[in-house]
Amino acid sequence: MAQTVEEKKAYRAAYRDKHRERLREQGREYNAANREKILAYNAAHRDEIRLKNKAYYAANPEKYAEQRRRARDAILKDPKKWLQRALSNAKGRAKKKGAPFDISVEDIFFPSICPFTFLPFVFCPGTKEPHPQSPSLDRIKPERGYVRGNVRVISFHANAVKSNVTDPAIFQRLADDARLWGLV
Repeated sequence: MAQTVEEKKAYRAAYRDKHRERLREQGREYNAANREKILAYNAAHRDEIRLKNKAYYAANPEKYAEQRRRARDAILKDPKKWLQRALSNAKGRAKKKGAPFDISVEDIFFPSICPFTFLPFVFCPGTKEPHPQSPSLDRIKPERGYVRGNVRVISFHANAVKSNVTDPAIFQRLADDARLWGLV
Protein backbone atom coordinates (compact mmCIF):
# COMPACT_ATOMS: atom_id res chain seq x y z
CA MET A 1 0.00 0.00 0.00
CA ALA A 2 1.39 3.40 -0.98
CA GLN A 3 2.03 6.07 1.63
CA THR A 4 0.12 9.32 1.58
CA VAL A 5 1.95 12.63 1.36
CA GLU A 6 1.29 13.29 5.07
CA GLU A 7 2.70 9.88 6.04
CA LYS A 8 5.85 10.54 3.98
CA LYS A 9 6.32 13.94 5.65
CA ALA A 10 5.87 12.40 9.10
CA TYR A 11 8.37 9.63 8.29
CA ARG A 12 10.95 12.16 7.03
CA ALA A 13 10.48 14.36 10.09
CA ALA A 14 10.93 11.38 12.43
CA TYR A 15 14.04 10.28 10.52
CA ARG A 16 15.54 13.78 10.70
CA ASP A 17 14.85 13.97 14.43
CA LYS A 18 16.40 10.57 15.07
CA HIS A 19 19.54 11.23 12.96
CA ARG A 20 19.88 15.01 13.45
CA GLU A 21 23.55 15.08 14.52
CA ARG A 22 24.70 12.66 11.82
CA LEU A 23 22.86 14.65 9.14
CA ARG A 24 24.33 17.92 10.41
CA GLU A 25 27.83 16.46 10.33
CA GLN A 26 27.29 15.23 6.77
CA GLY A 27 26.12 18.70 5.80
CA ARG A 28 29.18 20.33 7.37
CA GLU A 29 31.49 17.90 5.57
CA TYR A 30 29.76 18.53 2.24
CA ASN A 31 29.93 22.31 2.70
CA ALA A 32 33.63 22.15 3.58
CA ALA A 33 34.44 19.94 0.60
CA ASN A 34 32.39 22.01 -1.87
CA ARG A 35 32.91 25.56 -0.55
CA GLU A 36 33.96 27.08 -3.88
CA LYS A 37 31.15 25.36 -5.77
CA ILE A 38 28.57 26.62 -3.23
CA LEU A 39 29.91 30.19 -3.32
CA ALA A 40 29.85 30.21 -7.12
CA TYR A 41 26.27 28.90 -7.20
CA ASN A 42 25.12 31.46 -4.59
CA ALA A 43 26.76 34.31 -6.53
CA ALA A 44 25.18 33.19 -9.82
CA HIS A 45 21.70 32.76 -8.30
CA ARG A 46 21.70 35.55 -5.68
CA ASP A 47 18.41 37.13 -6.80
CA GLU A 48 16.59 33.79 -7.00
CA ILE A 49 17.82 32.84 -3.53
CA ARG A 50 16.71 36.18 -2.08
CA LEU A 51 13.24 35.84 -3.58
CA LYS A 52 12.93 32.27 -2.33
CA ASN A 53 14.04 33.27 1.19
CA LYS A 54 11.70 36.26 1.20
CA ALA A 55 8.77 34.03 0.22
CA TYR A 56 9.70 31.49 2.89
CA TYR A 57 9.91 34.12 5.63
CA ALA A 58 6.58 35.61 4.54
CA ALA A 59 4.95 32.15 4.64
CA ASN A 60 6.51 31.20 8.03
CA PRO A 61 6.63 34.36 10.17
CA GLU A 62 6.31 32.54 13.51
CA LYS A 63 9.19 30.20 12.69
CA TYR A 64 11.38 33.10 11.56
CA ALA A 65 10.47 35.16 14.67
CA GLU A 66 11.44 32.25 16.93
CA GLN A 67 14.75 31.83 15.10
CA ARG A 68 15.53 35.56 15.47
CA ARG A 69 14.57 35.47 19.17
CA ARG A 70 16.90 32.53 19.86
CA ALA A 71 19.77 34.26 18.04
CA ARG A 72 19.15 37.52 19.91
CA ASP A 73 19.00 35.72 23.26
CA ALA A 74 22.30 33.95 22.57
CA ILE A 75 23.94 37.29 21.77
CA LEU A 76 22.51 39.04 24.80
CA LYS A 77 23.70 36.34 27.22
CA ASP A 78 27.37 36.56 26.21
CA PRO A 79 29.21 39.89 26.70
CA LYS A 80 31.74 39.08 23.95
CA LYS A 81 28.97 38.34 21.44
CA TRP A 82 27.07 41.40 22.63
CA LEU A 83 30.11 43.58 21.96
CA GLN A 84 30.54 42.15 18.45
CA ARG A 85 26.87 42.82 17.71
CA ALA A 86 27.06 46.33 19.21
CA LEU A 87 30.08 47.14 17.05
CA SER A 88 28.32 45.84 13.96
CA ASN A 89 25.30 48.05 14.72
CA ALA A 90 27.58 51.03 15.46
CA LYS A 91 29.35 50.53 12.14
CA GLY A 92 26.00 50.71 10.35
CA ARG A 93 25.03 53.90 12.24
CA ALA A 94 28.41 55.46 11.47
CA LYS A 95 28.07 54.63 7.78
CA LYS A 96 24.55 56.09 7.67
CA LYS A 97 25.68 59.32 9.42
CA GLY A 98 28.99 59.55 7.56
CA ALA A 99 30.89 59.41 10.87
CA PRO A 100 34.33 57.83 11.22
CA PHE A 101 34.52 54.20 12.38
CA ASP A 102 37.85 52.67 13.32
CA ILE A 103 37.39 50.25 16.25
CA SER A 104 37.36 46.53 16.89
CA VAL A 105 36.40 44.30 19.81
CA GLU A 106 39.97 44.46 21.13
CA ASP A 107 39.82 48.29 21.32
CA ILE A 108 36.96 48.35 23.83
CA PHE A 109 37.21 47.53 27.51
CA PHE A 110 34.04 45.83 28.77
CA PRO A 111 33.82 46.53 32.54
CA SER A 112 31.77 44.31 34.83
CA ILE A 113 29.93 47.36 36.22
CA CYS A 114 28.77 50.65 34.71
CA PRO A 115 31.28 53.40 35.50
CA PHE A 116 28.40 55.88 36.07
CA THR A 117 25.88 53.90 38.10
CA PHE A 118 28.37 51.50 39.73
CA LEU A 119 25.87 48.70 39.16
CA PRO A 120 26.51 45.46 37.26
CA PHE A 121 25.28 45.20 33.69
CA VAL A 122 22.04 43.29 33.12
CA PHE A 123 21.51 41.15 30.05
CA CYS A 124 17.79 40.70 29.38
CA PRO A 125 17.19 38.17 26.64
CA GLY A 126 13.67 37.91 25.33
CA THR A 127 12.70 41.55 25.81
CA LYS A 128 12.32 44.18 23.12
CA GLU A 129 13.10 47.19 25.30
CA PRO A 130 16.58 47.45 26.83
CA HIS A 131 16.91 47.20 30.60
CA PRO A 132 18.21 50.44 32.18
CA GLN A 133 21.35 48.55 33.26
CA SER A 134 21.92 46.81 29.94
CA PRO A 135 25.25 47.72 28.30
CA SER A 136 25.40 50.45 25.68
CA LEU A 137 28.20 51.86 23.51
CA ASP A 138 28.95 55.48 24.38
CA ARG A 139 30.87 57.94 22.22
CA ILE A 140 32.66 60.15 24.72
CA LYS A 141 32.83 63.02 22.22
CA PRO A 142 30.06 62.29 19.69
CA GLU A 143 31.55 64.48 16.95
CA ARG A 144 34.71 62.29 16.86
CA GLY A 145 32.68 59.21 15.90
CA TYR A 146 33.49 55.59 16.68
CA VAL A 147 37.29 55.74 16.91
CA ARG A 148 39.82 54.25 19.32
CA GLY A 149 39.78 56.00 22.69
CA ASN A 150 36.40 57.62 22.09
CA VAL A 151 34.12 54.62 22.75
CA ARG A 152 33.33 52.92 26.03
CA VAL A 153 30.63 50.66 27.48
CA ILE A 154 28.19 52.23 29.94
CA SER A 155 24.62 51.38 30.96
CA PHE A 156 21.72 52.24 28.67
CA HIS A 157 20.26 54.55 31.32
CA ALA A 158 23.54 56.40 31.85
CA ASN A 159 23.94 56.86 28.11
CA ALA A 160 20.40 58.23 27.79
CA VAL A 161 20.90 60.60 30.73
CA LYS A 162 24.26 61.71 29.37
CA SER A 163 22.68 62.72 26.07
CA ASN A 164 20.45 65.34 27.74
CA VAL A 165 22.02 66.39 31.03
CA THR A 166 20.33 69.16 33.00
CA ASP A 167 21.09 68.12 36.61
CA PRO A 168 24.27 69.90 37.87
CA ALA A 169 25.31 66.89 39.99
CA ILE A 170 25.19 64.58 36.98
CA PHE A 171 26.96 67.17 34.87
CA GLN A 172 29.73 67.35 37.51
CA ARG A 173 30.02 63.54 37.46
CA LEU A 174 30.35 63.64 33.67
CA ALA A 175 33.00 66.35 33.91
CA ASP A 176 34.94 64.28 36.48
CA ASP A 177 34.65 61.27 34.20
CA ALA A 178 35.91 63.31 31.22
CA ARG A 179 38.94 64.39 33.26
CA LEU A 180 39.53 60.78 34.26
CA TRP A 181 39.54 59.81 30.58
CA GLY A 182 41.90 62.70 29.78
CA LEU A 183 39.44 64.51 27.54
CA VAL A 184 39.54 67.89 29.33
